[in-house]
Amino acid sequence: MREPDDKELEEFWRHPALQALPPEERARLAGQLRLLRLEPDQALFADEQTASHAYLMRSGGMKLRQREKEWRRRQGFIGGEAALGEARRRGDAWADGEATLYALPLAPLRELAERHPGLRRALQDELPPPLPPLPPAPAADGGGWRELAGWLTACAAPPLAWWWCAGQGASEAGAVFIGILAATAAMWIFNLVPAFAPALFALLAVVLFDVAPVSTAAAGFASNGFFMLLSVFAVGALMTLSGLTTRISLRLLRSAPAGQGWRRACLLLYGLALTPVMPSQLARGAIVSPFLGTLLEQDGRRPHEGAALFASAIAGISLAAAVFLTGKPANLVVFGLFDSQTQFAFDWLPWLCAASFSGALLLLAHWLAMRLLFPATEAPAAGDRLLRLQAEALGPLSRKERGALAAITLILLGTLSQPYHQVDVPWLSLAILVVLLLFGALRREDLNQRVDWSVLIFIGSIIAWAPIMHQTGIDRQIAASLAWVGAFMKASLPAFLALLCAAIVLIRLALPELVAEVLLLTLLLPLAAAAGVSQWLIGYAVLTMCEAYQFAYQSPYQLYLESQHPDGAFDRARLLRYNLAMTLARALAIFASLPFWSLRNIL
Repeated sequence: MREPDDKELEEFWRHPALQALPPEERARLAGQLRLLRLEPDQALFADEQTASHAYLMRSGGMKLRQREKEWRRRQGFIGGEAALGEARRRGDAWADGEATLYALPLAPLRELAERHPGLRRALQDELPPPLPPLPPAPAADGGGWRELAGWLTACAAPPLAWWWCAGQGASEAGAVFIGILAATAAMWIFNLVPAFAPALFALLAVVLFDVAPVSTAAAGFASNGFFMLLSVFAVGALMTLSGLTTRISLRLLRSAPAGQGWRRACLLLYGLALTPVMPSQLARGAIVSPFLGTLLEQDGRRPHEGAALFASAIAGISLAAAVFLTGKPANLVVFGLFDSQTQFAFDWLPWLCAASFSGALLLLAHWLAMRLLFPATEAPAAGDRLLRLQAEALGPLSRKERGALAAITLILLGTLSQPYHQVDVPWLSLAILVVLLLFGALRREDLNQRVDWSVLIFIGSIIAWAPIMHQTGIDRQIAASLAWVGAFMKASLPAFLALLCAAIVLIRLALPELVAEVLLLTLLLPLAAAAGVSQWLIGYAVLTMCEAYQFAYQSPYQLYLESQHPDGAFDRARLLRYNLAMTLARALAIFASLPFWSLRNIL
C-alpha cells in the first residue's frame, strides 16, 4: 500500500457518501488513507478473517463469494461490514483482473459512520447477505467465578462493615454510610459494572437510608468541580469537532526542524498543550493517535523509533495530568473532597503553581529517559506531501475554529486575571460554554457524542462524600481509629510518602487508576486534615503515583494507542523499560519537590 497522490485523493472525495464530510474529518482521514493495487486473482481477504480495513473501489473489478453465491463488483465499498461492527469477514474477495482500491482503517471509519448517516447507508447498501450468528464464546476461565465472588462480596461487605463500625462507636448514620461505601468499593474492585454505576448507587443508598439529606447527597452536581469539568469537556469537544486540534498538529509538524528529537518533542508538546483543556487521558489519546500514526508512517514503522514515539505520546497524554486541575477527572474528585479552606487555596492557578516544580522535574526525567533508552538513529528521509494534503483538506480557518480559539483565550485570560474580577474559574468557564451554545457553535448532538457524561455522573456522585463523612462524623472516626497513621504522617512525612508510593505501585497492579485514587483519598484526606498535613500535598502525591503504570493493561490510553497501530510499529520491551523508569521518576519528583513545597508553606 502507498499514499494516494493529489489526483487520486481528489477522486476519493468525489464519492457521494464522502462529500458531506467536514474539512476537519477529511484531514484526519486523509492522513490514514492508503491506495492498494491488486494483481489479477490476488486475494484481498478470506472468509472469517479478522478485519483491519474497509475498501473503496477506484478502478478494475472484484469478485466476491459467500458460500455458494459468487458475484462481481466494479464500484462501491468492499468489506464495509467491518466498519459497522462485524468482527469477521463475510466471505472471500479477490481481484477480477487488475484492481485498485482505497484502503480505509476501521477505527476512524467506524467513528465517521456513527456520525454521518449518508456514509452509514453507503456501507450498508454494499453489504452481502448476513451470516447466521456465531454461537456465544465460552466465558474465560475463572471469569464466572470472579463475578460471583464479586457480587457475594458486595452483598456481604455492607453488614460486616456496619457491624464493625457500630462496635467502634460510630453513629448509626455513619455506620450505614461505611456499609454503603463497602458495597461500592466491592463493585469497583471486582469490576462488576461501569465505574459510574456504583457511585450512583452510593448516592441513591444515602438518600434511601436517610444517611444525609438530598441537598447534601446530590451537592456534587451543583459543585464548582462538576461545572468546571462540564465546561472544559465541551470546549475540548469544540476544539476536536472544529478541526483546530488537527490544524495545530499539522502546523507543529510542518514547522518543526527535521530530526527525530524534534518530532518526539512535537508529539510531547501536543499532548501537554491538550492537557488543561481536554480533561480525559483517553480523549487526549484519541486526538494524539492520528498525529502518532503520521509520524510512524514517516519513519517507516521502525520498532525502535516507534517505541520512542509511543513513549512521547504517552508522556504528552499523562505527564501533566496531575499538574493541571483540569488534567483528569480524578483531580476534580480530589478538589471536591478537600475542605473549604483547601479548595479556596488551590483553585486552578494556585494548583498549577504548586505543582509546577514537580511537573518540571517530570519533564526533565522524561528527557533523560528518552536520551538513555531511545538514542537517536539515522532517520529515513520523509517529505511533507502527506502533511500538505491534510492541510489542504482542512482549508482556511473555519468559524468553529475561531470560536474554539476565542473560548480557550478567554478561559486563559479569565484564569490569569481572576484576582481582579473575582469570578471563580468554573463559573467563568460555564459562562463561555453558555455563549458557545447560544451562538450555535456547539449543537445538542455534539454534546451528546463528545462529552463523557458517565465521568460527569461519577464526579457528581462522589464529590458529596466529604460533606457526608463530616456530617455523619465518619471523618473524625477515621482520624481516631487510625490516629497512629496520622501521627506517622506528621512526624515523618518523607517516610510516609515513600511507603505510600510503594503501596500505590502494588495497588495499581490490581485496581484501575480512578478507583484506586478515590478509595485511597477517601481514607487519607481525613487523616491529613486531622494531623495538620496539607490535604493538597497528599492528594497530589496520590494522583501523581496512580498515574504511573508498568503494563499496558493498567492504562486505557496505551491500550487505545496500541489498538490503532500495528504490533510491529513499536518495541514493547523498550516501552516497558520507559514505563518503569517514569514510575521511579514520579516518586523521586515528589521527594525532590518537598523543599519547594516547604518554601511555599504547603507542607
